[in-house]
Amino acid sequence: MALITCKECGKEVSDQAANCPNCGAPINQAVNKKHCKH
Repeated sequence: MALITCKECGKEVSDQAANCPNCGAPINQAVNKKHCKH
């Protein structure tokens, strides 16, 4: 599990979370490297 920063509130959130537990903002799952086609 990695931590990413919520773009709305700046708190650290699990990259597995669908929404920030602090502010409720959706977490962008596209950042997940497993789904990146670079």
